[in-house]
Amino acid sequence: MDVRTAFAVGMSGFYILAGLVIGLTPFASDVLPHYRPALAAVLVGYGLLRLGMWWRKRRADRHSP
Repeated sequence: MDVRTAFAVGMSGFYILAGLVIGLTPFASDVLPHYRPALAAVLVGYGLLRLGMWWRKRRADRHSP
């Protein structure tokens, strides 16, 4: 696994993990009392989008001549 691949997967995991921590735990509840579910959904969605885009690029690079 090269550095760019590790960074892409790592950042996707970071966004997903950050969204889950903000959404499912009382972390930052005093700072973000109203928009925590929306922020968590955006972070998890963005992480999944990045992961899906990386996966598609990886498949396309593998099948190209």
